[in-house]
Amino acid sequence: MKAVTKYLCLFFLLTSACVFAIDEPILKPRATDAFTEEEVKELKEWIRKKKQNVGIKSLGGDLTISGQVRVGMDQFNEVVNNVRQVGPGSVNPAKGTREYNVQMDLVLNYKADPTWIASKLKFKNKAGIDSGSDNNIALDRAYIGARFLQGETYTVDVEVGRRKLNYTFDSFIQFGSYMDGILFKYDQSIDDIGDLYLHGGPFVVNFKDDYYAYIFELGVLNIGNTGLYTKCSYIDWDTKDFSNVLVDRQFRFKNTQLLLGYKDIWLDKVVTLYTAGLINTAAHRLEITNNKKANIAWYAGFSVGEAKNQGDWSVNCNYQYVMPQAIPSFDSIGIGRGNASKCGFYYNLVDGARVATTRRSAVGSTNYKGFSISLLYLFTKNLTLSQGYSQSVRQDKAVGPVFRYKKYDVQLIYVF
Repeated sequence: MKAVTKYLCLFFLLTSACVFAIDEPILKPRATDAFTEEEVKELKEWIRKKKQNVGIKSLGGDLTISGQVRVGMDQFNEVVNNVRQVGPGSVNPAKGTREYNVQMDLVLNYKADPTWIASKLKFKNKAGIDSGSDNNIALDRAYIGARFLQGETYTVDVEVGRRKLNYTFDSFIQFGSYMDGILFKYDQSIDDIGDLYLHGGPFVVNFKDDYYAYIFELGVLNIGNTGLYTKCSYIDWDTKDFSNVLVDRQFRFKNTQLLLGYKDIWLDKVVTLYTAGLINTAAHRLEITNNKKANIAWYAGFSVGEAKNQGDWSVNCNYQYVMPQAIPSFDSIGIGRGNASKCGFYYNLVDGARVATTRRSAVGSTNYKGFSISLLYLFTKNLTLSQGYSQSVRQDKAVGPVFRYKKYDVQLIYVF
C-alpha cells in the first residue's frame, strides 16, 4: 500500500510538472534527490500493468468503434388547399423553407464468440444560434446477441434489445418504428436454391398498456444463382382492443408485404430492380375513407452502382403509391406528404384531448403518390456527397385536403 501511495504521489507530481510546462516555458530546477531514476521506471511499469488489467482484450473479444458526421440542408415546399405551409407568412412561419442540420452517429460493436453487442448513438441537431438545438440525442440501436446453433449450412441467433425495424426488415414505405424486443434469426444456404432466412419476433408498443406487436420476414436471396430474390414480411399491430375507438383505429394494421427483386452486374455496375406490394388486412370500411377499404400500397424502382471506394457513385429511383389505410402514420418512412402542421389521420390533440378528424381534414403520413431519387458520390473513401429529391400529391382525391409536397436535401457525410 505504501508503494502504491508513493507511486501515485510521483505520478501526480510528474503530471503537474507537465501541465505547468505548458504555461511556463522555463521550469525551475527540482531537487535531484526527490525521486530516483529506478523509482520512475517502477512507476511506469506499475501504470503499464494497470492499463493491461482494464484492457478490452482481457475480456476475450474485439471492440470496434466507427461512426459518421453529417452536415446538410433540407429544403421544403408544401402547399395545402393552395395555402403555403412553411416559411415566412405561411401557416407555420416558425418552420422555415430550409433547415440546416449537424449530425454525428457513434457506433460501438463488441464481439466475443458466441455472443456480441451492437449499439448506435445518434446526435442530430438543427443549426443556428437562434434556430439551433444542442440536446437531440437518440439511442438508435442497442442489443445483445448470441448464437445458439451453428451447422455447416445454417445458423440460429437470438438478439434482445433495440433497433429500428428497417435495420432488419426491408421496405421503402414502412418499418420506421423502433423494435424494442426479441429477434429470432434463422439463416441457411441451400445449394441450387439460394440463401434462405426467417427473421422475426415480438416487441413492445406500450408496456403501460401491456401492448405488444410482432413481425416476421421470410426471404430467399440469389434464387438458383440467378440474382433473383424475394422477401415476404408480416407485421401485426392489431393485437389489443382499446376502449377509445380513435386509438383502436390508429393501431388497426395487419400488413403483409411481398417484395420481388433482381440484382446483377451490367457494364461493370451493380444494378438492382425491385417492386413490392402491400395490403393491410385489418382495415375496415369507414366514413373517413369514403366507406371503402383504402388499404393497399406498392412501390417500384431501380438502383445503379455502389458507393464503396473513391470515385464511386450510385443512384436510386423509385415510385410510391400509398392509400390512406395502408400503413400506420407512426411507422411510415416513405416520401410522405410533409404535414408541417402535424395533423393526424384519425384524430388531433386539442388541449390534451383527442378530437376526431373528418374525411376532408384527415392528413397523417399516408394517402400520397410520388417519386424520389437519391444520388451518392464518394470524393474519398471517407467523404461522401449525398443528394435527394422527392415530391408527392394526394392519392385518394376523396380523402383529406389537396396538397403538393416537394423536398430537396444535400449532405456531406464523413465516415470514420
